[in-house]
Amino acid sequence: MKQIITDYVIPQFVAATDPNIAAANEFEQNILSEFSSFTSEFKTFNLFKNNDSFIEPYSKSIGIRKDFIKKKGIRTFSNVECKAQYIPLKVFFKMFSLQNVLKSTISYLSKLKSQNVVENFVQSAFWRPKLNQFPEKIIIPYFIFFDDFETGNALGSRSGIHKVGAIYCNFPCLAVDFKWGTSVSQSSLDKMVLVAIFHAADRVEFGNEKILEPIIHEINYLKNNGIHFDISPFFKGTIFFEMGLFLSDNLGISQIISFQESFSKTLRCCRYCRMDKNDRHKACAAKITLLRNMTNYYEDLALNRPEETGIKKLCALLKIDGFDIFNWVAVDLFHDLYQGVGKYVLRDILVNLIKTKSYFNITTFNDRLQEFDFGPDSSSKPVAMTIEKLTRTRMIKQEGSGVACLIQYLGLIIGEFVPIDDPFWILYSKLYAVHQILSRKSFSSGLIDSVRTAVEELNETYLECTKSHLLPKFHFLTHYPEQIGKHGPPILYSTIRFEAKHRLLKNMSNVSASRINVTYTLAKKHQLYLNKLFAKRQFDDPLHCQLLNDSVDEITTKYQDVIDTLQIDVTQSCHVAKHMTFYSSIFKRGTVIVAFHYPKYFEVSIWP
Repeated sequence: MKQIITDYVIPQFVAATDPNIAAANEFEQNILSEFSSFTSEFKTFNLFKNNDSFIEPYSKSIGIRKDFIKKKGIRTFSNVECKAQYIPLKVFFKMFSLQNVLKSTISYLSKLKSQNVVENFVQSAFWRPKLNQFPEKIIIPYFIFFDDFETGNALGSRSGIHKVGAIYCNFPCLAVDFKWGTSVSQSSLDKMVLVAIFHAADRVEFGNEKILEPIIHEINYLKNNGIHFDISPFFKGTIFFEMGLFLSDNLGISQIISFQESFSKTLRCCRYCRMDKNDRHKACAAKITLLRNMTNYYEDLALNRPEETGIKKLCALLKIDGFDIFNWVAVDLFHDLYQGVGKYVLRDILVNLIKTKSYFNITTFNDRLQEFDFGPDSSSKPVAMTIEKLTRTRMIKQEGSGVACLIQYLGLIIGEFVPIDDPFWILYSKLYAVHQILSRKSFSSGLIDSVRTAVEELNETYLECTKSHLLPKFHFLTHYPEQIGKHGPPILYSTIRFEAKHRLLKNMSNVSASRINVTYTLAKKHQLYLNKLFAKRQFDDPLHCQLLNDSVDEITTKYQDVIDTLQIDVTQSCHVAKHMTFYSSIFKRGTVIVAFHYPKYFEVSIWP
């Protein structure tokens, strides 16, 4: 930047004004002085810290291990101190100190209290009693997520060496006011903060207790002491933060709560109930009498038979005040349905319709995939498949978002080729029904029985069609009715967006040539990423659109049907846009949005 100013800006200024050397020098010094704080990395970080926008991570020793160290060309076998990186709780304060955030959030929480339909975690049967118990307090819940990921090539010869574990946090009720309204979306990566990052091998060697100790201390502190806010003139007082749910994929949850990680080698692998493997293979619904609770948890722990009970040792999270494994640990819709059941069922459906019954061939199917306009879901478009891969594996090779997209649109893509009464098409309708109801963003108490029926019918139809047995993830779905009754819509605490946060850190890792102290590098780069947000003191508007300069008369003439249907008052700030982006979804003229469809009936909304 300094070179650009010196080579281009200054000469143009001198040429456009009186060639007074003293004035030119003064102009140059004034401009370059603005960049004096960025002449070194040390000065740059000091500027960010003084601006109170950069929250530096801190390191904490978690143990000592023996390893080879090379110094001055000589390799020695010495002690190596292992460290994890943590982000202090000040980040909570910073997030709610941004423009309009605390005011919007408290207003949104008040609005939720008057609603009967559950559309946010704070309205759930699990969280509502906490609010009733302390009506004078403002308690804001947050979710904690844990997972491991590779910072290098996951398929390379060095895979696993630089594998790290990350713990993130986000807020289910964080609201932000924009000109167009209030946004409560949790999908924005800016609203997810890094809490800790460490080497995955260190967690295995030194245990969950060492890794989680600083985090548990901060969780208890936030619950008991809260954080004092002084945002004049709107609010002055203490706000308490309490962990609402612990999230991860099935493997990550088993690792953190110290359950058996292998489903196939454990008699009772389910973390929700104590049903044994043989019964689980055929059980289409959960049995209430077999549900786990803290009483039978300690009984099974005392037996010290992990291959039978599924419990290896005491859960480290029990040091959190009031923590209950079976109330605080949530289901994982993304991995259970879209990375699990959906992949198995779609594979069996496609093999049967293509290879066994020859309703259409794989070329026709791939052509339809290629030609179909997925609209706002185009970024999740499924990839082409081969019949060899479908028959060779037990599940389709697709990303989880691609599986969700395929479940949503399969009826529109190839529905015309298949008889409505075909058993495998009926199986698809059962899968679609489960997808539709579990992806809802709001639930009423009456829908819980519908979830139970939909899951039970899917499992029964799958057994009838495949003559096989139910895999563990089919069984996990049978527990969704009671979990939704506790925590609300599972789509609101799905792990899919946390997986996207991994991608951000992976990209940061890929541009770093060094793998020395990679956890500190990633933690610091992540805080620099948040530095931009905290420096601006506000969230970016997720709504972007290119408006057309149509007059009121032109809008009325062109879009009379839409105006009548939606009962729009065109005199009250009505605009027409060429295209619109809302978060990651793109809407443009001709976009087709499937509002509802069943294998025989379709309701389609078209944005004109």
